[in-house]
Amino acid sequence: MLSIIDVKDFIEVDRETVIAVQYATGMPREEAHFLARQLLSDETGIVVIHHMFQDLIASGGQSTNHPEVIDVIELRNAYNYFARKYLIPLS
Repeated sequence: MLSIIDVKDFIEVDRETVIAVQYATGMPREEAHFLARQLLSDETGIVVIHHMFQDLIASGGQSTNHPEVIDVIELRNAYNYFARKYLIPLS
């Protein structure tokens, strides 16, 4: 039987990653989704998204590019999932 995490692993770009990109860049959700897909296509982009998550967590869920605040606990959980799925490349 598949778990929810197993199913999410098959989703190309999960909602939380799109939201992190949206908050980090100030883009509308559709553009953030497109950018997230592009970033996930290579190692450099994956590192960029790791930094987006880390910067948002360090700022307490606030972004100068987005007026709303993200719950830090939810953000950390989303980042933990992202970091498990997309390891930081060692190259």
